[in-house]
Amino acid sequence: ADSEKEQMMRKVFTMFDQGKTGFVESAKISTILNTLGHTFDDEELAALLEQNDPD
Repeated sequence: ADSEKEQMMRKVFTMFDQGKTGFVESAKISTILNTLGHTFDDEELAALLEQNDPD
C-alpha cells in the first residue's frame, strides 16, 4: 500500500503536470508540498521522485 506521502506526491504531480508531459520540476513539487504542510527533506523527496518516475 502507498504511504500517505506517496499518495500526496502523486496527487500533486498530477495537478501540476498540466501539459501532461510527465515532468514537473522537483523544486516546484517540494514548494507545493511544503505549502500544503507536507515536509520532505531533499533525500526523501529524491527517493519519492525516483520511485514514481516512469523511466
